Amino acid sequence: MILYILIGILFITCVYTAISFSKYWLAPRTIETQHFLYTEIVTDKNLSPLEVLGYTDENVVRYVIIAKGGIDFYRLNPGMNFTRQLELTNIWNEPVELEFNPSGDVGGWLIIQAPRELEPKQTILANLTIRVPETAHANKFTGNLSVRLIPKKA
Repeated sequence: MILYILIGILFITCVYTAISFSKYWLAPRTIETQHFLYTEIVTDKNLSPLEVLGYTDENVVRYVIIAKGGIDFYRLNPGMNFTRQLELTNIWNEPVELEFNPSGDVGGWLIIQAPRELEPKQTILANLTIRVPETAHANKFTGNLSVRLIPKKA
C-alpha cells in the first residue's frame, strides 16, 4: 500500500514538473542576435561595381573572413551607399516587436529599413544600408548590430 502511495506521489511530481517545464520553455521570450559589421574604405581610386563586391583586376574574388553572423559591406568609396539584407523570422505564435541597436563606426553609418513588428510565423527581409560619409578616410571599419525580437504583451 505504501508503495502505491509513493508511486502516486512520484507520478504527481513528474506531471507537475512536466507542466512547469513546458510553460517555461514553450513560452515566447526575447531572442537577441549579434551581427559583426565590416567594411573597408578605399580613397585612392573609384571602385567599379565588381571591385565593390571584392573582385580584383584579375577577376579573383577577395574574401573577408568574418565571424558567423557577420555582415560584410565589402570595399566602398567615401560617399557610397550599399545595401545588404537580413532575414528575420518570428518563430512564436504571437506578435513580436523588433529592436535594432547598431554600434561602432559602421553602426553609425547604418540605415535600417524594417517593420517594427512581426506577426506570428512571419518572415521579412530587413534592408541594411551603409552610407559612407564623404569625409571617411581609407581604413577598415567595424561595428555591431544587435537585433532583438521581443514578444508583445497581451
